[in-house]
Amino acid sequence: MVDIQKLMGDGRISSFAEQNDPELGLFDILAGTWESANMGWNMIALPDGTSPMGYRLLLNQYKETLSFSKKLIGIPNRGLKHDQGLIGLDYEQVIHQVAVTDFPPSDHRGAVKGPKSEIHHEPGLFLQMGAHFEKPFNLARLANIPHGNSVLALGFAEEKIQGRPDIPFERGLPIGVPESDLQYLEPYLFFQNDPFEGTDLTDGVAFDPTRPNELLDKANKGKDFLWHRRYHFDTEFKDSEDRVTGGILNIPFIEKEADATEMRSTFWVSKIKGEEALHLQYSQTVMLDFFEARDGSSRKIKWPHVSINTLRKVEDQALEPDPA
Repeated sequence: MVDIQKLMGDGRISSFAEQNDPELGLFDILAGTWESANMGWNMIALPDGTSPMGYRLLLNQYKETLSFSKKLIGIPNRGLKHDQGLIGLDYEQVIHQVAVTDFPPSDHRGAVKGPKSEIHHEPGLFLQMGAHFEKPFNLARLANIPHGNSVLALGFAEEKIQGRPDIPFERGLPIGVPESDLQYLEPYLFFQNDPFEGTDLTDGVAFDPTRPNELLDKANKGKDFLWHRRYHFDTEFKDSEDRVTGGILNIPFIEKEADATEMRSTFWVSKIKGEEALHLQYSQTVMLDFFEARDGSSRKIKWPHVSINTLRKVEDQALEPDPA
């Protein structure tokens, strides 16, 4: 394992991130560019005054480029008794819509420019903490989303584990709505009975928003996994003194209309026998809070906004050096 504290003595270094660079520690297999192996999928419930339920469910099929391009070595955090060293790896996530649908159907499902438009652009940082961190949280993720959100989530990564990753079940239904409330859950039941297939490029694959992670598991069927590494982040992790360690800041409009309150994400990077390129999957859930709960509690309904994708590493390309 790389000694991050020792790297601090060499001064801060910012340079092009390359795969298998030992200075990147747990991030060594992330560095580079990843592209969708087939299609990514996204689901989000949105307030809608024209819907009988007051909301509509929007589903996207998308192509993605996820680039981890620059390493930041020897970042110091100064303390009274101890200093902490960090390794930073910046990333940029760009998502282009391929197909879209919603229920109840609306006139504004296709964002601003319709299908094939860029619907998400996110710059951010992964940080690895070298010493004096709140165990087991040795990672942090910083993300900026142009809707007006800034995210800080702590997390952890493990050493490489033999075999196939364990993709957990993800419940796509809103929290605070009884499953027996079939009329209110009609948009989810509609897509459960008639799953979204997107374009014919998916070869019959369909997305069920009530069980979004199933497609990640199906993408792994029949593959011989040699090893994988898991990176997990959550804004709701607590420290040893029971304090929440992360959070999301939103602009006022979002706070009033559909407040983004929690985010958790897991990335699995795997080596598959017979495939030269590494394999990356992720599942990310952001909780949106709007409307009063319908289960008798005093909270608001939590609506899971889930994104999943399977990507493959593309050949690293040399970047032009930064101007002096």
